[in-house]
Amino acid sequence: MGTITNPEKPASGLFGKTRRAVLALLFTHPDESFYLREIAQAAGTGLGAAQRELKKLTDAGIIRRRIHGRQVYFQADPDCPIFTEIQHLVLKTSLPDGQRVYLEGLRRMSPAERIRRASEISELSRELSRAGIRRRHPEMSDEEVERELWRIIHESRRSFSAGGPRPERA
Repeated sequence: MGTITNPEKPASGLFGKTRRAVLALLFTHPDESFYLREIAQAAGTGLGAAQRELKKLTDAGIIRRRIHGRQVYFQADPDCPIFTEIQHLVLKTSLPDGQRVYLEGLRRMSPAERIRRASEISELSRELSRAGIRRRHPEMSDEEVERELWRIIHESRRSFSAGGPRPERA
């Protein structure tokens, strides 16, 4: 495996530009609240695009929405079950030296903490995969989703260990 030379590249595959910018602002300043215009300006996007992203992230339980007087504020939700993972992903992919800082943080962890972190990330990855399978195949039962996830994992392992994708069978 090689080192990713452009750490922003994986994030661009996962999130659109506006979502990346909104997450970067909120998760690099998790103790601060921002109103819509501040977020749109920081993200370099229009109010409508920022508003749509904020609604999706709020509905998903990733950020909090708070009304104070006539102003609506948004903030990263520390109670979100994947708060830490999102914050690490944002820090690793959106800051200039994010990957270096992230790796230094991992190096400061004990082996047990690194194993726990890897396990959390692995479980998050499986949950995201399950959600994708369910979205593509809403008719599948939980058991069928697990079988499909198992197939995908083992297919990718065979592909990785063989040095590339397997050729299609005739």
